[in-house]
Amino acid sequence: MEVTPYVPTEYSLAKTEYDPHRLPPIRSGDLVSKSDETPVYTVNNNRYALPPSNILRTISDQQSEKRIEDKEGIDEQGMKKEDPIMMRIALKQARKDLNGALAKITHMEANYNDVVPRRDFVALEAKSGECLQRIKELQIVNDNQSQEIEQLRTQNENFKEDVQRLQREKDELNMKNENIHDEMTPRPSWDLAGEVIDGGAERWMNVSVNKTSQEKLVLLLNEFTGGNDDDGSGNLSQTTTIPEQLSPRGEGEQVPFHLRSSRSVKNRRLTRRDVAVLIQEIWTERRISDKQDGRTKSLSEFIYEFFRNRYGNHNTAVEMGYNLDYSCKRFKHNENCQLFYHILSGEADEDIYHYTKNLIEQLADRIIKESETHPNGTVTADAFHNMLTKYLPNKTPSDISELVAAAEKEQPNTEQLSVAKLFSVDDEDNYGEFIRVLKRHLNEDKQNYAHDVSEKIENSSSVSAKDLESTLRAINPHIQTNELAHVVQWTFEAKDGSQIPSMSANDILQRLQNGVFFRQHTLAAS
Repeated sequence: MEVTPYVPTEYSLAKTEYDPHRLPPIRSGDLVSKSDETPVYTVNNNRYALPPSNILRTISDQQSEKRIEDKEGIDEQGMKKEDPIMMRIALKQARKDLNGALAKITHMEANYNDVVPRRDFVALEAKSGECLQRIKELQIVNDNQSQEIEQLRTQNENFKEDVQRLQREKDELNMKNENIHDEMTPRPSWDLAGEVIDGGAERWMNVSVNKTSQEKLVLLLNEFTGGNDDDGSGNLSQTTTIPEQLSPRGEGEQVPFHLRSSRSVKNRRLTRRDVAVLIQEIWTERRISDKQDGRTKSLSEFIYEFFRNRYGNHNTAVEMGYNLDYSCKRFKHNENCQLFYHILSGEADEDIYHYTKNLIEQLADRIIKESETHPNGTVTADAFHNMLTKYLPNKTPSDISELVAAAEKEQPNTEQLSVAKLFSVDDEDNYGEFIRVLKRHLNEDKQNYAHDVSEKIENSSSVSAKDLESTLRAINPHIQTNELAHVVQWTFEAKDGSQIPSMSANDILQRLQNGVFFRQHTLAAS
């Protein structure tokens, strides 16, 4: 530490002329002689009126006191004070230390600004090692996959070459096939036969399976000429032979009226179409007769009179009656033939046919009449849907939608539905898809109705007419009186016309399913 040497204070002694008027007031503590003769001396700006010997002693005492005060660090007020020299030395040293610290801080900031703690460095170094190891593993996997990709690329190129080769072979074979096809007779599409024979495509598949083209042709020809017999499931019977003569059934009362004969009759080998057209003609005449004269004869009696009027003699009428009966049994896979035979044999109620026919005709009259307000009598599917909903109020929305879908299927290539065509019928009494679905709904309704009755009477050993009547009223409170009477009468009616007092539950259900037994197919008023 640098030390400044002590320099004593200089005192100036100046002798001046004593002038009492120019001297300042004497302060307390100043030593001034009262003698006007004494000269005045100035020491450190203090004026003294003392003799010279006293001045020196006074100055010496004051200097001693001053040194003592300075040494003890006490000011004039008696307060301890800091040494200004030491303070300057300390301030200078503090500034020097401050500059050194600032320089060091600047150096640290410049050189160690990007330095991280060692623990972070160790953690990052470990993580970096893991990543490097993972990169090596992935690199190995990548190399393996690259090799596999290269192999697959090679295989793909080979497959492309194989495909091109096979395509060339296919083109060559197609060319050869076309040449052979031009030289040979084209093969028929046998599936089309299922659209024209009775039983549809399902029956045709059954009877034509594993058959050669020659055998299929024979089957188709026999179908048109009435030479096929089957067992009811669509399978042709190989043991059944068509007789030349039909055996008589006698002339007793138990024999149907149109079959009463004691002589054999010739088998005319009626085709399926012959039988279908004949049945349609009989039904047409029967309905006309019922409207004019009422139903006064059984269907068997009416058939005999129909043939008698057509052919003019008894023998031919009986012969045609036998042929009709035999052909209906033979073509029982046909819906119209089957229903006609069941009615003719007394197994089904004749009113089934009339009820269904009347329902279709009444529905046709109302819808066709409403469609006449549309251009050309055609309507959209939505309009047809609204018509069916209007005139068949008991139908569910799903049933209505199914009927509309059947109509669109029947007329697939038109945006508008021709209502009249939907209700058209051919000379064999066949309808299109729309009416077939409607008939199926009738049958489903009958089955559901019979099932409800079965749940009521299944635990009964025998059921009387009164029991059945109360059961039907409980199931269908809205049944009309005449309808109820007809159902009960038909159910308990024997073939000879008499009434059976009671029947088993199974027999009653069988009779209900073969009668006019519907619940939900009532037309709304137009």
